[in-house]
Order: sequence, then structure tokens, then C-alpha cells
Amino acid sequence: MGKNQKSKKTLFNISKTSIADTSQAGAKEPERKPISIDVIIPCHNSHETLDRCLGSILCQRVLPSITVTLVRDGGEHYQDIIDRYSPVMNIQEIGYDENGGPGKARNYGLTHTHGDVISFIDSDDCYAGPFAIIDLVNEMYNEPGIVMCVGDFMEELAPLRFKRHTDDVTFVHGKLYKRSYLEKNNLLFNEAEPANEDVGFNILALIIMKPEDKVKYVKKISHYWLWNPKSIVRSNKDVFDRSTSFIAFVRNMIYVFEEVEKRGYGNTMEILGERIASMGRITNMYHEKTMGYPQYEKDNLAEVKKFYRRVYQPFEKYITKEMVDDVYERYPYKRQFQLGRQEYDDFIKSLGED
Repeated sequence: MGKNQKSKKTLFNISKTSIADTSQAGAKEPERKPISIDVIIPCHNSHETLDRCLGSILCQRVLPSITVTLVRDGGEHYQDIIDRYSPVMNIQEIGYDENGGPGKARNYGLTHTHGDVISFIDSDDCYAGPFAIIDLVNEMYNEPGIVMCVGDFMEELAPLRFKRHTDDVTFVHGKLYKRSYLEKNNLLFNEAEPANEDVGFNILALIIMKPEDKVKYVKKISHYWLWNPKSIVRSNKDVFDRSTSFIAFVRNMIYVFEEVEKRGYGNTMEILGERIASMGRITNMYHEKTMGYPQYEKDNLAEVKKFYRRVYQPFEKYITKEMVDDVYERYPYKRQFQLGRQEYDDFIKSLGED
């Protein structure tokens, strides 16, 4: 079955209450082991938005199988929240005193929970209706080998103005991960960067997959990334989007390939293809972010050069023009190659010049 092919719905015994497939009404399915679900929420002074987030969890059809973990990433405690919600859901607070960012908080949540599957949600976001989690769980367990489900999510770009993300592997929004896969491969978030740590996590998880590991893309909206003017992403959007976020993205991509090399995945054709595609994506992003904003050129270009010299240049002798042409024409990141073909080659050549 292809990764985008829809799986047939089945009865899934995830809790004391089963979710029946209405197309198979009356059909008796074999008993399945209930699946435990961890929802991990990084929190830093999050009282203002947590009720909305927890309310979306409270209505989940599989609530008895969910354990909610608030990871206190410094700042205020949440005992009042725990006291209010513990009568109606499994909820706990863990954490530490010094603010370390969402990557550290998610890692702390991963290593202090034990559920079969994991969903991450930010404290100012919410799930998209009562079937958001069970739809992803059913897709994960409807065929063997699924270790990651990628649902659609809606981004609120401004109050009540939304954009739908489909097949997105950049953010953790709308994803479900099988714990056994993460633990087997020692997959954790890069704690060194203040943003785009989920890029490194997701791309590394995809690159190191073996043939028996599969991703399922689910064409259902499962998550709302809601507008929060106080968030790090929105509060200073121009500087964040055009510089801070871009620099963190490049550094996380360097982290991905350094991890690939540490893990001994070698110089395979697939990895070379990823190097070419990532170089193209970063090249396009650099031109997009700095066009009309020369104040960001120097710092952004310095990071592009770091990526080139650490990730691309050492393997350039193995990369032929035909390989770049092939990626340029057919790779999923083809849309990222916005420069003309010769312009792209000239830019890459310039990165190696002092």
C-alpha cells in the first residue's frame, strides 16, 4: 500500500470504549491491546492559553487512553490547572526551573513518559475536534510498519485568517509518533537552537528510516496552530521570520546531517539526494528572506556558507550534474529551486569562495 493510499477503517480497541467503523457495523474484530497515548505540552508561563488547549484534549473521543504531561520549561507552576483538570483527565506536571526552550521541554517530556504513541502540542494551540487523535492512531495501526503519521493542520496567520498545511514535515503540528521508533533510534530534539528544532527532529526521523519503517500522510485536519501575538514566532515576526528562524533552520539542518554521519548512514544515493535538495531549499530560502531586506544578508549568508562547507562541499566530488538535474526536476523540494538553473550553479560555486 502506498504511503498516501487510504487505509480501510477498522474497529480499534483503544480504551474501554471502542471506536466502531460505521462501514462495518456489526462486524466483530479481534481483541487488540489498548494503546496508551502521551500528549506532551511544553509550558512557559502558559496559564493564559492552556485552558483552550486542554479543552480540545478534554473532548477527545479517546480521552481515557490519553495522559497529558505539562512540561514546565521554567517560570510558573501549574498545580491549579492540575487540580482543576485531574478529576476529568489523566494530567501531570513535570519540569525544571531554567527556561531551555521547546526542544528541551519536549525531550524532557519524551524521557519522562511511557505511552505507546506521542503527540506534541503547544500550549497556545488546540486539536481539531474530538476525532483528531483517534483518526491518526487508527491510521498508524491499520497497517504494519507505520511509525509516523502526518496529519494536516491549519495555521492562523492573523486573527481568523487560516492557511492549510498538507503533507508538512517541518513542524510537529498534526503528527503522531510511535515511541518504539523514537527510542530505538534515540531521536531527540536539538536543544541548541531557539527555533525550528522540530525541523531537525522530523527530517532526521525521515532520513534514517529503514525500508520496513513507513510514514502515513493523513488528509484530515487534526491541529490548529493558533495566532498568539505574544509568542516568539509572532511578537517580532519580521526579524524572526527573515533572520532568527532562517538561521535556526539552517543550523538544525546541519545538525541533521551531522547526526546522519554519526549514526553511520554513509554516502548513499538517498543521502546525497537529501544533501542536494537541502542545499537547494536553503538557497531558495536565503534569497526569499533577504530580497528587499539587505540588513539580513550578511548573517544569513554566513549560515548558508556553514551549511555548504559542512554538509555539501565535503561530498561535492560525488555529486554529478546529472544528479542535481534529477533532483531539480523531480524531488519533492523541486518547488524550492526558484533560481534559474545556471544562477543556482553560480551561487553554489560562490559559497566556496573566500
